[in-house]
Amino acid sequence: MSTLIVYYSLTGHVKNLVKKIEDNFDFDTLEIKTKSDFQYKGPLKFIVGGFQSLNGYCPAIQDTNVNFNNYSKFIFITPIWAGGYAPAFNSFLTKYDFANKEIILITSSGASNDSAIEKFKQKLPMSKITNSFSIHDKKNEEIDLVIESLKNSYGMF
Repeated sequence: MSTLIVYYSLTGHVKNLVKKIEDNFDFDTLEIKTKSDFQYKGPLKFIVGGFQSLNGYCPAIQDTNVNFNNYSKFIFITPIWAGGYAPAFNSFLTKYDFANKEIILITSSGASNDSAIEKFKQKLPMSKITNSFSIHDKKNEEIDLVIESLKNSYGMF
């Protein structure tokens, strides 16, 4: 059973989380990259990013040569912006079809992620979301629990 981690990381926090998962599993990874860099810095980065997330903005993303049919499971990892997933993920989910695919969702933010997980479920009505995890403020104990749960899911204990 092959698994692909698909993630977006603007500031590197999600990328660090992916690295910790990679240290424990032999999963392939795909980083969603926008065609142009996010141009806003400081507080404006959060205001504009949150506005884009709330309004379903779809920035242009780089194409991938990954054949998604080669994977039976996907792990989607995204930062949360204003209660929603990053706009680059919106572009990704609009561009590619994940109907009838098994998906595990992992979100990362400083606040509640419940609304973002619900938005994922609405965007992926034909997918089988088998689990979801929320990591708050990069807490190592939450990351360790996610890794332990993934190990249990993959029969690694």
